[in-house]
Formats: sequence, structure tokens, C-alpha cells
Amino acid sequence: MSRTSSEESCCSICFEHMNVPEFLKLSKFGSGANKEVSSSSLKDKSTEQKKKSKCSKGTVTKIYRRSSNGMCGPLPWSILPIFAGLVPLIGLAVTYAIAKTSCHVEKWIFPYVSYTGTRFPELMYFGLLLNLEGFFGVVIVFLAWRYYRHLGERGGLNNFTLVVGSISCLGVVIVGNFPVTYSKVPHYFGAALAFILGTFYTVLTAVLSKRTAGRSNLKNIHRVKIGRIVLAIVMCLGLVSLMAFAAYKSTHPKSSPEVVNEEELLKPKPNGSCPFYPNETRNIDLFGSLVEWILTIGILICLGMYSYEFKAFNAVKIILKQKNGEMLERCPYDCDDDDDDVTVGKQDLSLDETTTGDEIVINISCKPPITKQQVCDKCQDTHVTGDQGSVTCGKECRTEQQEDMERMVDKYEKEHS
Repeated sequence: MSRTSSEESCCSICFEHMNVPEFLKLSKFGSGANKEVSSSSLKDKSTEQKKKSKCSKGTVTKIYRRSSNGMCGPLPWSILPIFAGLVPLIGLAVTYAIAKTSCHVEKWIFPYVSYTGTRFPELMYFGLLLNLEGFFGVVIVFLAWRYYRHLGERGGLNNFTLVVGSISCLGVVIVGNFPVTYSKVPHYFGAALAFILGTFYTVLTAVLSKRTAGRSNLKNIHRVKIGRIVLAIVMCLGLVSLMAFAAYKSTHPKSSPEVVNEEELLKPKPNGSCPFYPNETRNIDLFGSLVEWILTIGILICLGMYSYEFKAFNAVKIILKQKNGEMLERCPYDCDDDDDDVTVGKQDLSLDETTTGDEIVINISCKPPITKQQVCDKCQDTHVTGDQGSVTCGKECRTEQQEDMERMVDKYEKEHS
């Protein structure tokens, strides 16, 4: 979002009077938006250390690294939906190629999705592929739930969408672990969960996307909204067609079932060609298999479209909370560790900031208040009286500037969580 010169001037004045750390200035203006406060200013302060504390032990170092695209970590989260969308397509193409060269799919003009991985060796790759897709699908569904929740969707619709998407991913895992040639009932049950709930999930995401498009700051979010609506319509038509096809086929059995020796028909001839597999429903099966592939690709597209929406956040943070809603705290010492160094709670911290290149290093430190065993016995206490002059470490270390800096660090971490 662009900022006017008056806003930048106002922020600069506020920063100057509040002694805001350099990395918070960068976070405020965004990557590349404030040309005067960029990586060059970080390099100019590579040897500067500010706000040194009187405490020297029990140091925790946090390193904030800024990259050119403003993302944290080696890869942005927007890569995950692309991975979850493309890898299954490539994997299914591989399993189909293996099944085709092994003469395992000669019964159909083009096989159903499940029949590309019903026999060895393609069966192993098919199961692994769907297990991975089920796992990554659940992760994406959860991140999408959190993303829409951030945009204000905190009601039952978003929560219901999370449940539907998760169960659909469970269906994918069931399909991968119960091949249709060995366990038809569990396989068809998993397929029903995957296709029916997967289509329903696509519709729900289209509704959520329409409701939240006006609240997002992403530039082309309305195009994503339109894409989701179109995809939901196609998926609904495909699901209705597949259900009608299944009903038709169940009510029109084969006129004269032919007994075949599959052991001979499912292996190549000596010349390398595949034997002909008799199937009188070959032509109508082509329609069913194409609809099934359309639904499969549609679900993958639904997940893959989150690649653009996930650009709205840089990192994902898991916070543990107690039953009363407060953040879970831990004993400041690792009581099983033989190291005498101490790491205390945030209330007893002093902060040193050092900038080196594109890194901002914050040393959070405090003098060990008492022996390890004493602190482990009182790890729930907010402040523990130390043995150096019987003065609480927090009172000794903290200054007004350090308290301001702690609040700024908290604000920075919340904005990037």
C-alpha cells in the first residue's frame, strides 16, 4: 500500500522521538518503500551496538533476517499450494505411465484415477503420493482457515469449511491406502469423501473469498474470487455428472458378463505389446473417467490458488495457551541441563541491538538471579529475588528505554506472526 509523504514524515518524527530500533523502521515502511531506510543503512550500522545492558549472562539471541522479497525463511509459504497442486499431477502422470507400460490399464480407453495405481509397482507410488497430498492438503486447509479468520471470518462458516476440507483430505489418504482392487468398500468410501466434500469445500472457499475480497490488500484478489466462483460451478456440474453416471451404470449391468483371465491380460506379450482386454462398457467408462479427472484437477486447482492469497503473510507461528486463554509459560531454566547459564522471562530482559548487513541481531540478556535449582523450584514466579544484594534481576536490568524496546519487539513479532 502506498504512503503519502506526510505519513512518512510523521512516522519519521515519531521514530526519532521514541528511539525506535532500525529493524522496526524497516518493518513500518516495508521492503523498498522507504529508500532512505534500507539495507544500506543497516550496513552503515554494522558495528554499532545500542542500549547495552549491565547484565552479561543468560543471553538469548534473536536474529531477524530481511530478504529482498520481505519473506522470512528460505521459501515463502505461497510455495506450498503450488507444490500441493503440481506434484500430484506429475505423480499421477508417472503412475499412469508405469501402469500403461505394464499393461495394467488396457481395460479402458483412459483409466479412472484410482486405476492408475491398483497394481504393483505403481501401487506403491500411488499410495505414497496420496498420503503426502492428504498431509499437505490439511496444512493448506488450516492455513486458509487462519487466513480467512484474519480477514474477519471468525464465525461458523469458516470453521465449518475447515472441518469439510480436513475430512476431504482424510478421504484422499483412505483412497491411497486401500486400493480398489483389494479393498473396494473402504476405497469407495474414501473416494466419496474426497470428491463430494472436496467439491463442497471448493464452494465454501468461493463464498469465503467473495466475502473477504474487499478486506484484503492483495492487488488481484478479485480475480482470485472470480476464479474460485467459476471453479465451484465447474466442480458442482462435474460432481452431479459423476453421480448420475454412477447411478446409470449401477442400474444397467453388463448384458453378458465375460470371464477373463486377468493374469494373462495384465502382462505384456513377448513382443512388448499389450493384449486386448475385453470390456463392453469401454466407451461409457471414458465419460466417467474424464469427469473424475476433472474433479481431481479441480480440487488441486482450488488448493493451488491459495498460492496468491498466502502472499499476504510472511511467517506462521504456533502459540500455546492455557485453559484460561493466557500464553503458556515455561520454567526459565532447563532443569535437566548441566549448563549454569540462565535464560529468564521477558519481564527480566535487557536488549542489545546490533545490525550487520541484512541481519538485525537482538541480544536478550539478564544476570542469573539465583542458582538453577532454586529457580526450578520457583519457575512459576514472575520475579525471583537474586543472591546479588537481594535485588530482583528484573528491577536491576530494566530501564525505561528497554521497556519501550520490549514493547516494540512484541509489536513487531505480533505483526509478523
